[in-house]
Amino acid sequence: MRPISDDQLASHIGGLGYRGFSHLKRTRPKNPAVLLLAALNSPKRDARVVEALPWVVLTFPDMEWASLTKVAKAYDLQNRLGFITEVARSIASFRGDSLTVDKLLRCESELERSLLVREETLCNETITNAERRWLAVRRPEPAKRWHLLTDLSPENLNYYV
Repeated sequence: MRPISDDQLASHIGGLGYRGFSHLKRTRPKNPAVLLLAALNSPKRDARVVEALPWVVLTFPDMEWASLTKVAKAYDLQNRLGFITEVARSIASFRGDSLTVDKLLRCESELERSLLVREETLCNETITNAERRWLAVRRPEPAKRWHLLTDLSPENLNYYV
């Protein structure tokens, strides 16, 4: 998997239609699954890029999940992908989109079977030990379940409502 910069990711996600990056130069649309994996496969990502990832899942729930899951597992990204998928599913549920909820629940279930025990951050490995301790206590339940140190939750996303 080739590394991709935050600026490139933002531009590509904007090219998929994400309004948060609509001000950026549009690129030809890329495969959302490839962008999702590229974004998750980094020790450090811009918070705005990470916040856009549940939107990608929510907007493209018909991605080729079998391949996506297989590659995520190969790179030990299943916890990050599972968490992002759960956040997207929560938004779909809030919106009453039962078809998307059902699809994403199946994907979560597949990812959960290979849940990694190790605790990590959601693309922000440079946080301090104090931040790690704070997040360990105050992170949302889905982040605990997926062994991630993050405070990302659907309610904090501008596209939640």
